[in-house]
Amino acid sequence: MIKLLIVFLIVLLLSVFIGLFANHDTGYVLIGRGYYTVELSLTLYVVLQLASFMSLYAIIRVGLKTWHMPTIIRRWKKRNQRQKAHSASNIGLMQLAQGQWKKAENTLIKSAKNSETPLLNYLSAARAAQKRNAPERRDEYLELAQNQVTKNKTKNEFAIQITQAELQIAHGQFDNAKALLKNLKQLKPNHPQVLFLLFQLYSKQKDFDPLLDILPHVRKLKLVPNDELTAVELELYRYALKKLKDQTASEITKFWKIIPKNCQKNDSLFQLYAHLLIDKNKHDAANNLLKTRLKISWNEDLILLYGDIASNVPVAQLEFAETFLNKYEKNHCLLLTLGKLAKRCELWGKARSYLEASIGSKARRETYRELGALLEQLGEYKTAAKCFRDGLFLDQKITIAPTLKLVNFNSTE
Repeated sequence: MIKLLIVFLIVLLLSVFIGLFANHDTGYVLIGRGYYTVELSLTLYVVLQLASFMSLYAIIRVGLKTWHMPTIIRRWKKRNQRQKAHSASNIGLMQLAQGQWKKAENTLIKSAKNSETPLLNYLSAARAAQKRNAPERRDEYLELAQNQVTKNKTKNEFAIQITQAELQIAHGQFDNAKALLKNLKQLKPNHPQVLFLLFQLYSKQKDFDPLLDILPHVRKLKLVPNDELTAVELELYRYALKKLKDQTASEITKFWKIIPKNCQKNDSLFQLYAHLLIDKNKHDAANNLLKTRLKISWNEDLILLYGDIASNVPVAQLEFAETFLNKYEKNHCLLLTLGKLAKRCELWGKARSYLEASIGSKARRETYRELGALLEQLGEYKTAAKCFRDGLFLDQKITIAPTLKLVNFNSTE
């Protein structure tokens, strides 16, 4: 439109100029050939020349257009096909997002040939085929995507292989995915999607050793929700601590210190660490840890574990445990622990009272065993045998427990 307006203005200006020029001096042009002559006014001659030039130009333009018409039609047809393919690809991607796997797969494949981004079509179609549990078609589309790689070859191949690994994990082809992702990690060690897929893969396979290597990067890049990451971390660190059972106490403690604080707060993981210290005869260290922990977070498992500690200060241990009587006086776990600690302090009467009170609150095999051993030590063999028997058949039928009597827990007997 702008070009047409410019041409119109130029013609108008030329017309005005020629008109003014002709009005001032018409002039003439004489053309002769043999016996023939033609005389024209200068104005008419200029007009005829311009008209001839424009006619010739128009004829040439029409001729060229006609000559190139097949090419123009092909270009128009191709552009029209691309526009339709672009529209169809968008529809296919929308169908994929809406979970219409079959429609999405068909739409994306049909429009891939004329699409400006066939690579995207084939990768998206592979996802749709994966959702339809069709691994053969999925691999076929991935191969077609691979054939589309031309420019940015390395970058495009990387994207295709990431998609392939993701779909293989979803289909349970873990070994294939693992081999592929290991190669990708060598190319780009800190690539977020590669690390995320490896995290998923190792978690599913319980392959904790390599998972331990990538975990700091996964946490740093925030690739996984905190709840999910913490659950995997706890399982991982539990596995790692169990592997350290043959190591020295210093090695175990060194590893514990690198565990994130939020995981150290987990009671189950903390108990495992304390158990390992006890197994390594680091009773005083375990005693200090459990005392601190019990003040913050009291629970039955921790108080039972506290009873397994044979520290160098058993009386202080017993006195600390007795501080919980005001709040948990009838708790069978606390009473069992107090009975075991009182035995170590050789307070036989107090130990017996605690153990009998524990059985009265809730019978446990371990409590019967502790009480039976104490009664044997005191020479009450018949009562001890009855305790052992009652503990042995506890799951089938609990026989009458030893007669319980009210005692003063502050007694030093």
